[in-house]
Amino acid sequence: MSKPSTEDRFWSKVLVVESCWEWIGYRNPNGYGTFRGLLPSGYAYELGRGPIPDGMTIDHLCRNRGCVNPDHLEAVPLAENMSRGQCVSSVNLRKTHCNNGHEFTPENTYTSKYGRCCKACVLARQRKRYHANLDRSRERCRLRYQAKRLHSKEGV
Repeated sequence: MSKPSTEDRFWSKVLVVESCWEWIGYRNPNGYGTFRGLLPSGYAYELGRGPIPDGMTIDHLCRNRGCVNPDHLEAVPLAENMSRGQCVSSVNLRKTHCNNGHEFTPENTYTSKYGRCCKACVLARQRKRYHANLDRSRERCRLRYQAKRLHSKEGV
């Protein structure tokens, strides 16, 4: 009896249903499968559509990481694949306005280690903090002044 081919071994780990073809082999904690050191989606893409072009990654159009249906797979640049995703950074990347409704434009946006920031909102927060601290500072000065006056009256 001959050993099954690599392609036969691959298809033995696929559950073909109506739409998505589910990978039922091993999956890592992120939900992606592995097959002979490769992602099964890449192997399926190459079987169904040909070689993956250089510099491209496989995107699951159905958003199902376990799907190996070649009709649900597309070769795209990594940046595009990341921007299509559903993770927090991908969702935020697609936003055109901040939570307060200011548009993300080059003039009104800067990038920090935490991501994009709206300059109008940062300025408003800084002003609010400044005025809150100013009021507290004035109150402390007023109390110190009153304490000095009270202390000087007692000394008279």
